[in-house]
Amino acid sequence: MHIMFYYVSMRRGGAERVISSLANDFVRRGAEVSILVLDDQPSQYPLDDKVNMIKLGTIADSQNIFAAVKNNLRRIVMTRKTLKERHPQAVVCFGINNLAFALAAKLGLDIKIIGSERSNPYHSNVGHFWKKMKKLLSPYADGYIFSTEGAKGYYPKKTQDKSVIIPNGIFAGTLPAIVPDIAKRRPKTICTTGRLEPVKGFDILVEAFSRFHQSFPEHTLHIYGEGKQKAALQRLILEKGLEKHAFLEGYAEDVPAVLCSHTMFAFTSHHEGMPNGLIEALACGLPCVAANCDFGPAELIRDGENGLLAAVGDPEAIAGAMKRIASDAAFAEKLSKNALKIRETHSPAEISRRFYDYITNVAKK
Repeated sequence: MHIMFYYVSMRRGGAERVISSLANDFVRRGAEVSILVLDDQPSQYPLDDKVNMIKLGTIADSQNIFAAVKNNLRRIVMTRKTLKERHPQAVVCFGINNLAFALAAKLGLDIKIIGSERSNPYHSNVGHFWKKMKKLLSPYADGYIFSTEGAKGYYPKKTQDKSVIIPNGIFAGTLPAIVPDIAKRRPKTICTTGRLEPVKGFDILVEAFSRFHQSFPEHTLHIYGEGKQKAALQRLILEKGLEKHAFLEGYAEDVPAVLCSHTMFAFTSHHEGMPNGLIEALACGLPCVAANCDFGPAELIRDGENGLLAAVGDPEAIAGAMKRIASDAAFAEKLSKNALKIRETHSPAEISRRFYDYITNVAKK
């Protein structure tokens, strides 16, 4: 079985991390695996030596619509050439653009095309044209993989009928076999991870922490990530007088190690596809406070059992949930122990198996 993944690049990002993890697992299962990317850059995630990475090198600025059409036609031609040379049984496309290229390129070829939606299609940043294409083109795929029920609901019934829901797995490097008890970690530290972009709601988190800090002045906040909002967040921290208590830590190379050193995790996104950061925090046994956005948190957290859900964009609600955890050590310990159960339901092995079974079943039809 030859399975090909098709995406823009293998630079750092959620989809790229999923692709690298799946590719490495699939070759261990005996499959031939290729990764076809539009750019000409190497993977920033480790790949098994048996994974074949193919770079089209077709990324170019489109100054006008004519240049855009020319670039897209070139990608389709080069994709078709690659498909005819490599003969994959299934091509798994991440992103609607790549699904469109693959569908056009495979005309007349006996290849199954599978789409994958890992983001929130209601808030996708692909533009109005490609949002329409999601609904128009998706029924022509031979299968579709969604990470949430909410994302699936955006698509036409013909697409839904041939689809499967597979949540994101715990693909953040190597999890420690045993995580330290909450009581033995660096005391009284709250953390979060993610791109420093408005959608992540870190300004809401700083505001919530400011209110929380009035009751729990010994706690500190640590935000891991890089992005365009860094300067604005630093100004907000200064405005709130939190410069000695709230810190922008930059990019974390070993996310599990970072998470396992803290005692609480806060998630404040306005919307998500399926939040990897929250999955990773639960897998590290952190008591989690999560804004109940579309989509993901409510599918991961049972409120009061393995974490707490709070209203989206509401710093008072976020602060209240943080106070509840900080003031009750027994409750925090309960959340921590229940959070660790996600290691079974969302383990890399389990999620990869579900991907592999679905892809191979579609390929054999």
